[in-house]
Amino acid sequence: MEGEVRLFTEVDKSEYENYDIIQVNMSTQDLHILGDVREVIGDNSKTKLVANNDYTLELWAQSFPYLSTLKREIQYADMIFGTEPYQVGALELLTGRKVHLITHPAFVKRLKTLKVDSSEKYVSVISHRYDNNNIVPSLALKGIDYKTRLIGYDSNSDSQHFKTTTLYNETMKATNYMDFCFPAGNKIIMGDNSYKNIESVQVGDSVFTIDGEKEVLNTMERKIDEEIYKVSPSGRPSFMVTKNHPFKTEIGEFNTLENINMLRKDIIKLTNLDKITLTEFIPEVLNTRWYEVSDTSIINRVGSTKLSLPKVLKLDRDLGYLIGAFVAEGSYMGDDKGIQITLGLKDKLDKFPEVFKRVFGLDILHTINRKNHTINYYSNSKLIRRVIQLFVGGRVSFNKYLKDLCFSNIEFVKGLLESIIQGDGYYNKRAIEIVTTSEILSNQLLDLFETLHIYPNKYIRHTKGNISYIDGREIKFNSDSYDIRIMAPTYYNLTSELLLNSVLPNKQVYNNRDSSHIWTSDYVLIPFKYETCDYNGIVYNIEVKDNNQYSLNTSTVHNCDQLLESKVVYDPFSLTSQGRVGWDCAALGIPVVGSDRNESYRVCFPKTCVDPYDVKTANKLLKRLIEDTEFRDEVIAYAKEAVNIVSYDNSRKLYLQALEEGSPKLED
Repeated sequence: MEGEVRLFTEVDKSEYENYDIIQVNMSTQDLHILGDVREVIGDNSKTKLVANNDYTLELWAQSFPYLSTLKREIQYADMIFGTEPYQVGALELLTGRKVHLITHPAFVKRLKTLKVDSSEKYVSVISHRYDNNNIVPSLALKGIDYKTRLIGYDSNSDSQHFKTTTLYNETMKATNYMDFCFPAGNKIIMGDNSYKNIESVQVGDSVFTIDGEKEVLNTMERKIDEEIYKVSPSGRPSFMVTKNHPFKTEIGEFNTLENINMLRKDIIKLTNLDKITLTEFIPEVLNTRWYEVSDTSIINRVGSTKLSLPKVLKLDRDLGYLIGAFVAEGSYMGDDKGIQITLGLKDKLDKFPEVFKRVFGLDILHTINRKNHTINYYSNSKLIRRVIQLFVGGRVSFNKYLKDLCFSNIEFVKGLLESIIQGDGYYNKRAIEIVTTSEILSNQLLDLFETLHIYPNKYIRHTKGNISYIDGREIKFNSDSYDIRIMAPTYYNLTSELLLNSVLPNKQVYNNRDSSHIWTSDYVLIPFKYETCDYNGIVYNIEVKDNNQYSLNTSTVHNCDQLLESKVVYDPFSLTSQGRVGWDCAALGIPVVGSDRNESYRVCFPKTCVDPYDVKTANKLLKRLIEDTEFRDEVIAYAKEAVNIVSYDNSRKLYLQALEEGSPKLED
């Protein structure tokens, strides 16, 4: 089946017969649609009118209070189908016509490729807002030495909320194994400590996690029109996320925003690398006629002169300071020749030539521009250019970013930040501030400050086209800018002490709200607020190998695959339903003790299917699935084969067959 698919509300009546199929999912408010469409297209139209019903029978009384109305309206359909057997039988008795069984398809092929991580040893219980059967099922967990997690829990529909939450280790609102969670534009920390928009992350990329770089196994997207959350972390720009996305907690577990008090952001760990051998990072020096390499130095021919650089560079505060000056005020010269750095005529920057000489053993050429009050330092050495490129990516200010070598050791970071503050920032007794036009760089600066346990605020200035003056220099903004601002006394004083003590000796004493963050060696906890907002657009998620987590600039989050962390799942849904969770677990290879009122468990898990209130039998089966490896493997293997019935390929086949057969009258 190929072609254009559109929402019914987007199609004008005059276009109805341009489509092969018009399908209506029957509900109270949509009952009239079938008759309205039939009136337009007539009885002999080539356009097939399809009606399906996926309301569980227990909800018919409130959804279809007058069965005679349902019967009258559904008769306009050419083909009728339901999603579970009891529902199909009821519809056939009501209409006297053939009703097909076509369950909602599952991503069987895709789910079978996902890796189940049962190392966390969760027993997950599925909650359903339609029956709120949460308290009695907790009895089935007795004697099971695993963490328990209630998934899909809606506290708003539970009149015994406070009791329910005491019965499980965790309650989680999300039920989806791979929910789609973030709108475009949210920044993800990549494996090299750079940033990408979530919509730009690709399969095979690596992302930062507390456990090291992890590969992106899959990317996902879909369109939504629903309420989501706008999250405002302390002192940082807000971001949007779907309501059921799990965030990392202080103890390393995951929960939704309603159930946490602080956002946890895992801190990038420095590599503690203290030196680099240039021949390893710039191998072309070994086979290019422009260079001579000895045991201790590399000689770079520049015109008629030779420049000798040390073969091994220390990643110390001096080199950090030099790199920071280039980040703030540097650019690459044309024709791949070298670098130039333009600095303001200020006492605090007079040390730059001395630093350059200590790092490279060379004097750097410079010219003075009296009109602009600047000094222009430059070197036409290709080798020095290549060294800078090891640390700094991008060519101009609005796209500069730091490469992973900049996250080496504390002393290097101190020099880097000191120089960037002096070149792209200013300070007084109230604040220390850095202004940059590179969004990626602004996020990386936050990460570097956080390695020193300093939490700066970040603000976005819509400054494109504006002119500003910093220390007498005219600055014209060709793009929006980002302010990194340190104001809280704790962080202001720490920054002054670590980075600016020589020029800013006085500690800040003015009255201002102090730090409210909590620090460890691995993470920072950040206060936040959130509110609901409407969102209509595409949202994205990524699947990460092994630990199933990734980080934004202000928080660490989960894939939304709570089912994948489950050793076993217990679903005591008491209503007659197809049981979507059962199909998903079968394809994932997760054993389930499921309700015998759900089609998915009858089909895929016949040996572990029980009455939803038979908690004693459920308890025995849960224990057996955990302890009896042979039985567990047998249950999983059977389910993985049986679930193919709801694959997209098979569902498409059933749908086409039903469409061809239609829904003729049944013989008595």
